[in-house]
Amino acid sequence: MRKLVTTLFSIIFLTSVVTGGVDVSAQAIKQITYQDLLGMSKAEIFQLDLPTLQSLMDYFGSLSKNDAQKIDNQIVMVVCNAWNAKSSELSYSKTLKAESPGLRSVSVTKGVDTTIYSATLGDAATAYTGDIDVSYNSDVGFNRNQLDISGTWLGAGNVWVYTGESFTVSGSGGSQQAYIRFNGFSYADVSGGLNSSATFTVTAEVYQYVSGAWSRIAYSDVYDLTTGGSYDDYGGSIAEALSVSLAPGNTYQVRLKTYAQIDIPLFSFGAFVYSYSPNYTLWSVT
Repeated sequence: MRKLVTTLFSIIFLTSVVTGGVDVSAQAIKQITYQDLLGMSKAEIFQLDLPTLQSLMDYFGSLSKNDAQKIDNQIVMVVCNAWNAKSSELSYSKTLKAESPGLRSVSVTKGVDTTIYSATLGDAATAYTGDIDVSYNSDVGFNRNQLDISGTWLGAGNVWVYTGESFTVSGSGGSQQAYIRFNGFSYADVSGGLNSSATFTVTAEVYQYVSGAWSRIAYSDVYDLTTGGSYDDYGGSIAEALSVSLAPGNTYQVRLKTYAQIDIPLFSFGAFVYSYSPNYTLWSVT
């Protein structure tokens, strides 16, 4: 199947576990059993820490076929969802603790439209537990990112990729309201099998550099699909405008982030997200 994700945006003023730098053993595992889960709400399960969620995934994976048939698959799905949420949040948060942005930042004059043609920032990471196949790339030199993820049996997995650029506002006076415009298109094949689900999200983000870290000041999920038991050729054009207040002397960053997630509980028929060949997201900033 041919796969292509192209996104142009412009700016106007485990038991197999792979975690892409995520340490699932950093905390003591809480002793939560399947019987405990039966008495917990979805919100309470989402409050469990990552090592505890991993121990539950390991438990489900160790069950015999007969024992697995006694498990409520909806609860397994919630555990998969929670595992993905915690692991992706942990890995992506590491990209927000950046070094001084002065090492590379485009100068933008207050009140003057500016075009940025090439990205110098980007990153990608994956985390999965179970029988999951994944590939990804943040190719900053060519302003493109790629992600594919699939699984066929019990497991949870996610992958995110972003490309972007930072800019510093020059000029005098106070802050000025501006629109950051993202334009282009993005497509992916998204399929959740029987009892499983797949998610594909494209997010436009704006950050401000504050006290040694990037703080998000505006964002929009341009595309956000979760599907189960169906196949979707998903995506389309992007025309998104984020309103932000920009001040001279401050440094900001724009990012276009693509994210894919699959949740595959017991006795499911797999799930996948494939961005279209040649697997890239292309952008420019004006």
